[in-house]
Amino acid sequence: MKRHSNSSSSLSVASDPPLPVLIAVDPLPEAPPTQPPSYRQIKLALDVHAGDLIVVRRVDGAKPQPPQKMS
Repeated sequence: MKRHSNSSSSLSVASDPPLPVLIAVDPLPEAPPTQPPSYRQIKLALDVHAGDLIVVRRVDGAKPQPPQKMS
C-alpha cells in the first residue's frame, strides 16, 4: 500500500504580466470638404481624328499641360 503525503508544499506560481490599460479615444475629426480650385480662364486645344482625340489644357496662362490622348 502506498502512502500519500498530505504535507503542504509551497508552490510558486508565475503571475501573468498586468494587462495594458485601454483608454477610449475620440475618433479623428472628419476633414472638411475641399472646394475644387477656381480658375479664371481655361483654354483647351483639341486635335480631333476619326480614331482618337488629343486634348491639351492651359489654366490661367500657365504652361500647357501635357497632351492627353483619348479614344
